[in-house]
Amino acid sequence: MTYLRNKYLKYIGIFLGIFLFFFYRIVELNRPLWGDELISIKTLEINPLFNPFYYSVSTNLPLFYYLTKIYDILSLNLLNLRSLNILIAVTTIYYIYKNYDFITKYQKSLLILLIILSPIQIYYSIELRTYLLAQFLIIVNYNFLTKRNFSSYYWITLCLLLLTHYACYIYIFASFIYLLIKKEISKKIFIYYFFIGLLGIFFLFLISKNPGFTDSTDNSALSGNFERFTIQDLTENILKLREVITIYFNFGLHYYRIENSVLSVFKKFVQILLILYASIFIFKTKKFSEFEIQNLIIFILVMFLSIVTDLLGIMPFGGRHIFPFQFFYLLIISNLFYKISEFSKVLSVVAFSLIITVYLIYNTCLSFNLRTFVGNDDPQGVLISKCISN
Repeated sequence: MTYLRNKYLKYIGIFLGIFLFFFYRIVELNRPLWGDELISIKTLEINPLFNPFYYSVSTNLPLFYYLTKIYDILSLNLLNLRSLNILIAVTTIYYIYKNYDFITKYQKSLLILLIILSPIQIYYSIELRTYLLAQFLIIVNYNFLTKRNFSSYYWITLCLLLLTHYACYIYIFASFIYLLIKKEISKKIFIYYFFIGLLGIFFLFLISKNPGFTDSTDNSALSGNFERFTIQDLTENILKLREVITIYFNFGLHYYRIENSVLSVFKKFVQILLILYASIFIFKTKKFSEFEIQNLIIFILVMFLSIVTDLLGIMPFGGRHIFPFQFFYLLIISNLFYKISEFSKVLSVVAFSLIITVYLIYNTCLSFNLRTFVGNDDPQGVLISKCISN
């Protein structure tokens, strides 16, 4: 009887997960397009054979635009273009389920549930932009990196990342630094990374010829304005890091507008969890697997390098550009609850349920348009406490 009950509960959980995944995403498919998404639509008019880097149309790297063009042709304009990212999200979850065998089934279940219900994941899985594709390719490459599988697939995904988003360059550099730290850079791997670096420089050179890209860098540190660096800039980025790992990586953009009691408590709760994880790591380091330590180091590296690129005026820190790195954050959170479960399964489930409950409230408020207190063009700025009282 116990076996049958657990089996039914498992199937019920899978059904609910699938239902919530599609429900929270499909109901928002027809929300108004915003500026950047309109750029993605405009690229459909361009023949990539004649303008492969979409000069005078977009300053972003082109891989997602290629996929959008293909998807538009195959769907015969019958499908909402935003459904492309829903397809990528489904592929991401399936890939993790099938290939991330270096984490326990319990942690994998928590990780997948976080991806299904995380408001920021939901938002970018229905935004016609490249961020979800960047995350998927990072997840695929990270699997090969963790397994030290430096086959052609590893290098192909790195090449695809070079054409996906500028944040992917940060991940590539972080993976290279990590292998250097671990002293696992053989001569062959170093040469491959060298050519990946040259290829990245080549792509950046081509994109720099885009008039829009040139204009956007006129006032950056790359143009020589290094005098703008101050201690205050560094301090602000460190404070922003706290906001990123407590609010942004959960709720997305405009987190700085959410100043209510519910999110204040949530923020403190996440801070306690992260302090707990750090304490477990410090005092129980020997109980951490090589992968768990690797993930922590990679996360620290991508966050540090993101702050550096902000200080250099290359790419802002704390915005949508760092969304692809949220996956490493979710790995840490799911790993924390797995560590707690080794001490008390009940405590792990209760603590995890608190995060999921807030996610569910937030997502449900959006799905039923309970957002009279927020502009329709700013769906991520939902204030949970006001939504509850609405």
